[in-house]
Amino acid sequence: MDPIDDIFHIFEELVIGVRLPSTIRWRPRTDIYLTPLVIEIELPGVKKEDISVSLSRRRLFIEGIRHRQPRTREGISFYNLESDYGLFEKRIDFPCDVDPNEMKANFDSGVLIIELKRDVPTEYEIPIEEG
Repeated sequence: MDPIDDIFHIFEELVIGVRLPSTIRWRPRTDIYLTPLVIEIELPGVKKEDISVSLSRRRLFIEGIRHRQPRTREGISFYNLESDYGLFEKRIDFPCDVDPNEMKANFDSGVLIIELKRDVPTEYEIPIEEG
């Protein structure tokens, strides 16, 4: 890790109170739709096998890695590099319960689309006993 990165991580820990893992470098752009419940994440250059999606209660976890393409020509010099590479992580908290059995994920043309269904709580009548 670069010394400048160390300074920023120390600042985050002292001032904000949160320290991000030093290996997380990239935050993919994400659109979240509530009706219907759909997540669209831009992941250009990422392979499907390098993505993991999981659900825990009301939180969705998307993790993966975008590898930098090796440059094989000798004498390459760069003018400007803006593309982010490395590990990424997204955590999305929902305002409602989500049915884990109704999750669908599709990855096409560098966009991960996750469709979820709200878990409608079943109402039960509780009998009241005397005495």
